[in-house]
Amino acid sequence: MNTGQKLVRGQSDPPLDAHGQQEVQKLAQQFAGQPLHYIITSPLQRALATAQAIAQATGAKLIVAPTLLPWHTGIHTGKSETEAQPDLMHAMTHPEEPVEGGAPYGAYYKRRLAFTHGLLDMVKRYPQSQIAVVDHSRGIATLPSILSNGEEPIRYGSAGSPPPGSVTKVALGPNGRWAIQDQTPPGPPGGVPNA
Repeated sequence: MNTGQKLVRGQSDPPLDAHGQQEVQKLAQQFAGQPLHYIITSPLQRALATAQAIAQATGAKLIVAPTLLPWHTGIHTGKSETEAQPDLMHAMTHPEEPVEGGAPYGAYYKRRLAFTHGLLDMVKRYPQSQIAVVDHSRGIATLPSILSNGEEPIRYGSAGSPPPGSVTKVALGPNGRWAIQDQTPPGPPGGVPNA
């Protein structure tokens, strides 16, 4: 049952429902013919199914990266964002303290930071390669902070996250810094699909 409330998914791994499978196929069709060389994805089913469909449509090599797993939110997984927000905000402002039954936010953020910087270095070394990353929406929400070296705040919950199926484009700006160039609702290819 969908009550309309946004839930904290954490590292839960439900398969895509029929609607999600249809959306994945639409997204894959939109990527068909794009010159993708690599698709890097989280191992969770909803991201992996998306990446596999895009890889099949483009012929890109698929790389599964456990470093893209979401934050392990422990006892808050499955709760509404509203219910979990006080404890998760506390964990985000005290990043070395683990949430009950889960992991410290700081460990998750450091993992995201290392992955993002490694990916950006790869893009610089191989500028002719087209790379897509199938990530989780809340992982994408860390990008403004990571790309700005912490100058941008991290936004909590779905309010700071792009919707599933949307595409986020990251580009090197004229100032020599990486930044989010565009976030579009589900549809056009050329960026980072959000699972």
